[in-house]
Amino acid sequence: DDVLGRIDFTGANGSNLNELGARIDARVDGTPGGSDMPTRLTFQTSSDGSANPIERMRIDSAGRVTTPYQPAFKANATTQTNLGTNWQKVLYGNSVTARNGTGSTAYANSRFTAPVAGWYFFSASYTATANADADGTFSIGINGSQSNLVSSTTAPSTSGHTYNPHFCSGTAYLAAGDFVEVYRYATVTTTTRTGVAYGGWFSGFLTG
Repeated sequence: DDVLGRIDFTGANGSNLNELGARIDARVDGTPGGSDMPTRLTFQTSSDGSANPIERMRIDSAGRVTTPYQPAFKANATTQTNLGTNWQKVLYGNSVTARNGTGSTAYANSRFTAPVAGWYFFSASYTATANADADGTFSIGINGSQSNLVSSTTAPSTSGHTYNPHFCSGTAYLAAGDFVEVYRYATVTTTTRTGVAYGGWFSGFLTG
């Protein structure tokens, strides 16, 4: 991990003329040899209230780009949830995983709230147990709307089947503070399938 080069970005903050704000590091990323110098670049910025840059993006020696603070989350459906007729919010409260602290901030109560404006990708699935869902709609809605949608799908007749799966995905531009939830419409009551691994999921991430 030897440093091959470094660029520091500093500025005056009223009390210090050279407060560190950002840094770009070039470091050895593997084992050097004859005509061989594997290198990675890391891009670091300081958060508000800090002068200690943290790695925000990395380009490794293989050219792979990772962004460890990009908002992302996934949650499994809350099992055995009864959903009534008409529009109902689908609950995803099991096995919540997140990056950049979104488990406690941007994702809560089966809702993802955009921490920053940008394009986001979302996907959701829902599996019901034994119901005659002949006219259902499954959708990912923005700000509580049933018409301003990331994506939606019409559920075909599932009468006579033990489990009834629904799936949709899509991208949408969100302003900071916009929120996304998953909804289901039907004229019959349904129950989310038992088993955390099988009831469905809700996931998403910032693409740029």
